[in-house]
Amino acid sequence: MLRGNRDFHRLWAGQTISIFGTLLGALPFTAVFVLHASPFEMALLSAAGLVPQFLAGLIAGVWVDRLRRRPIMIVADVGRAALLGVVFLAAVFDFLRIEQLYAAAFAMGVLTIFFDVAYIAYLPSVVEREDLVDANARLAASSSVMEVGSFGVSGWIVQLASAQVAVLVDALSFVASAGFVGSIRAPESAPVPHADRAPVWQEIHDGVQVLLRDPVLRAVGLAVVARHFAYGAIGAVILLFATKGLGFGAGIVGIIFAVGGLSSLVGATIAGRVTRRLGLGRAMVWALAASGLVALCLPLAPGATAVGFVMLATPQLLGDACDTIFNINEASLRQALVPERLLGRVEATIRFGSIGVMLVGALAGGVVGETLGLRAALLTGIVGTMVAAILLLLSPVRHLRSLESASFSATPSP
Repeated sequence: MLRGNRDFHRLWAGQTISIFGTLLGALPFTAVFVLHASPFEMALLSAAGLVPQFLAGLIAGVWVDRLRRRPIMIVADVGRAALLGVVFLAAVFDFLRIEQLYAAAFAMGVLTIFFDVAYIAYLPSVVEREDLVDANARLAASSSVMEVGSFGVSGWIVQLASAQVAVLVDALSFVASAGFVGSIRAPESAPVPHADRAPVWQEIHDGVQVLLRDPVLRAVGLAVVARHFAYGAIGAVILLFATKGLGFGAGIVGIIFAVGGLSSLVGATIAGRVTRRLGLGRAMVWALAASGLVALCLPLAPGATAVGFVMLATPQLLGDACDTIFNINEASLRQALVPERLLGRVEATIRFGSIGVMLVGALAGGVVGETLGLRAALLTGIVGTMVAAILLLLSPVRHLRSLESASFSATPSP
C-alpha cells in the first residue's frame, strides 16, 4: 500500500517540488524581462531545451539501464540547480547574455531527459506492481496542481520581485528535489558490470527491438507517438487560432488553458476507478477516443462569443482529463510489463520517437495553417489522436483487464 510507503512519498514530494519550479518558466521570463528577447530569440530558446532531449534520449536510456537510477536523478537535479544558479548570478551582476540562456537551456534539456527516463525506470523499485496505477495517478495529480499553481505564482513573482527571483526559486526547487530523492532508502539492482556491457549502439538497438517485438508495447508506443504528433500540430497553432483567429483576449485564453490543469487533476483522481470499471485496455482506448472527439470542438468554434468560449474550454475541461487517464495507464503498463534491466531503454525509445514526431507535428501544423487555414491545422492534429485510439483498438491492448493480466513476450536478440 502507498499509504505507509515512505520512499514513495519522498519521491513524490521531490518530483512535485521540481515540477513547481520548472513550470515557473524562469528562463523564458528572464529572456523577456531581463534581456528583452525578440520572438525569434524566444523560439530559439524553446528549441534549445527541446532538441537535446531528442538527440540524447536514446543514449540516456542506455546509461539509465547500466547504472543505478537514483544517483542519476540526484546528479540531474543538482546539475540543473547549478545551471540556474549561474544564470541567477549573471543576471544579478548584469553580465547575462541570450547565448548563456541558450546554453543553459540546452544543458538542462540533456539533464532533464536523463532525469525523466531514470524516474520512470526507478518508480517500480519504490512501489509494488499492483500500486503503479495509484502511484502514477498521485504523481499526475500533484503535477496538475502545480500546473495551475505555478502559472499563477510565476507571474506574481516576476511582477512583485523580478525574473531573477523566479530563477532562484527554480534552482532551489531542484535542490529540494535532490534532497528528497537522496533520502530514499529503497534498494536498487547493482549496476551492470563493465565486462557485461555491449556497445552503446547495440544496447540502443536492443531497446528498440524489444519495443517493436512485443505486440502490446508496440501498440502503446505507436499510440503515444501518434498522440505527440497531435500535441505538436495543435500546440503550434492553438494560441494563434484563439487570439487572432477567433479574437479572444490573452486573459480569457489564459483562463481557458488553466481549466486544463484542473481537468487533469480530476482525471488523475478518477483514473484508478475508471480503469477498474472498464479494464485497463478499454480505459486507454476510450480515453484517447474521447479526447479526440471533444477536440473537434476546437475547429468548430465560431468566434469570440460565449459559444466560442465553451467550444474552446470543452477540450480543456474533458479532453485533458481523458489524456491524463491514458497517460497514467500507459506509463504504468510499461513499468509493469518491461523487465527492469530494459525499462530505461524502452522509455527512452518512446520519448525519442515522441519528441521527434512532435517536432514534425508542429511543422505540419504550421504548414497546413499557412496553406489551408488554422482550422485545418487543428483537424490535422485531431487526426493524430484518433489514429492513436484506432491503433490501440486494433491491438491486444484492448483485451487487457489489469496490469496483472499483461505479460512480456519480447527479448532482445543475442
